[in-house]
Amino acid sequence: MSGEDRPLSTTTDYDEIDVEGEGFSRDEVETAKEYAEKILELGEQVTIGRVLLASFAVLMVILSGFAGWYWVIPRDAIDVETNYLQAGGGHVVLVQVDNSGTRAVSDVSVQINFKDMSGQLIESTSWQGESLPAHSSVAGDDLELIIQGHTKWAEYELSVSVDWVDGNGAAHSVNFEHRVGNYTSERYSDSAPRHYWLM
Repeated sequence: MSGEDRPLSTTTDYDEIDVEGEGFSRDEVETAKEYAEKILELGEQVTIGRVLLASFAVLMVILSGFAGWYWVIPRDAIDVETNYLQAGGGHVVLVQVDNSGTRAVSDVSVQINFKDMSGQLIESTSWQGESLPAHSSVAGDDLELIIQGHTKWAEYELSVSVDWVDGNGAAHSVNFEHRVGNYTSERYSDSAPRHYWLM
């Protein structure tokens, strides 16, 4: 019999299924049908619009929590970005100090020292400021160090010290040390311990 001569199936999704021969009881089939109908009803209720709305609501909750931590929770947070370059006949050190906290800090001082491996000071610079507002940074000529006449084929000790007073009047001090000279360009990101406090 060819494919064109075969009778088309006349069964539908609503036809009775002989499940006794398959090893299922009538109660099990009825329970499965009930759950299937509930799943279909739930599928009709879950629309793309509702999924997008729920996703947007979750995203807003996450962003609100991050914004609250970043802008509201009282804390001081000092970070130091240091770039070291071997350029021309010497070395260049560029430093940027960031206050990523939510409150201004005062009496800020930065000291940069460039030493040889025996501890001999080669060059240094410093910067002092009355305050550093929240979510701001400082960089510039006073935080740039240019060292001429020293070989680029040796290792050196680079240290950056930062002192400040937080909004509660507590003094803090950190010192970050790095061994440089092995590469023509190096970058360091250092973070001081975070201090949380209530006004």
